[in-house]
Amino acid sequence: MLEVKIIRELKMLSKLKGIDVAFYIFLLTGFGYLTAFLFGWGYNSYFGIPIAFIDLSIANVTKSIALLGVFFTFIAMYVTFFQEKSDIKTLFLKLFSINVTNRIWNISLQILCIVGVIFFLFGWFIVKDATRINFIGIVLLCGLGICHLKKYDKLFLVVWVILMLIIPYMVGVSHAMKQEEFYLVDNKTDYLVIDFYNNTAIAAKFDKKQNIIYPNFKLITVDSIAEDKKDLKLVRVEKINVEVAYCVK
Repeated sequence: MLEVKIIRELKMLSKLKGIDVAFYIFLLTGFGYLTAFLFGWGYNSYFGIPIAFIDLSIANVTKSIALLGVFFTFIAMYVTFFQEKSDIKTLFLKLFSINVTNRIWNISLQILCIVGVIFFLFGWFIVKDATRINFIGIVLLCGLGICHLKKYDKLFLVVWVILMLIIPYMVGVSHAMKQEEFYLVDNKTDYLVIDFYNNTAIAAKFDKKQNIIYPNFKLITVDSIAEDKKDLKLVRVEKINVEVAYCVK
């Protein structure tokens, strides 16, 4: 039995060797840029920073590629050593093999998912800031439940892909919500440095008394900070609020 298992694993490894490595590296790099962009988009949207200032530096993209690499490495190891068949369809069916055969339970769960879709869509219309994306994420989860219970396999795959694309954006928004450490330029508290873009610090207007950040920005080059011998001071601001952009009437 041990020899058979070893032979099987060697065959699977030989299949992996035949994969066009350059093509998969290209795909991984593309997904890395996409993930970094979506994460930055979510982070910037929470503070109201324009989309043009998303940082797609080598460092950020490399972090995204590294995380994706770890994720796909675990999948490859799982398929290679624990599955008799290594095709994607078998893995997909294995991961989502939960099935509710009881008709009453099936219908009850479908109704629950439909109610969830309606409820969280209503929440999405009410909430106006960047956190509204969380409602869409939950709506998609409920949609996955409906597709699975009704055995809409193709639609399930489409919704699952959309959810995977939204998750980096949601993580970016969540990271911005939990942000408590910012930089002060020359110890002045009227502006907080929210992010860095290339050689520029993006600073947002800050009301220290009310603990509110306003979508009113100014750009400060790092070179000007060095030339004027100004200091960058890291401070912690807890329970900070972000003012929603107002409408011009």
